[in-house]
Amino acid sequence: MAYLTERQQQVIVLVARGKPHKVIARELGISPCTVKAHVQAAFRMLNVHSRYEATAILSLESCKLRENTAHRRAHQADLGRHKPEGLPLINDIDDRGSASIGDTRRGRDGR
Repeated sequence: MAYLTERQQQVIVLVARGKPHKVIARELGISPCTVKAHVQAAFRMLNVHSRYEATAILSLESCKLRENTAHRRAHQADLGRHKPEGLPLINDIDDRGSASIGDTRRGRDGR
């Protein structure tokens, strides 16, 4: 849905929830004609012809997003458990955005 404008996304989500144009218009503070224009533009971008098809597309997009988020979280958790030893870490970032890089190993004397 990244190819829809923010307003089109707001409108199409409310359409998918089954709200009529007048209710959507009231909630968003726009006219029903503007809602209709956003719906038509969103339908063209999604290549759908009905509220049902738009809802199906939104459902698929939502599932993909949840799946990707869950995969990303699992991957990040996995990285945290298997942190390689001896790689440099960014210790601090100064006011100019320069990073001081340290070593994950202890000092040169092994402490």
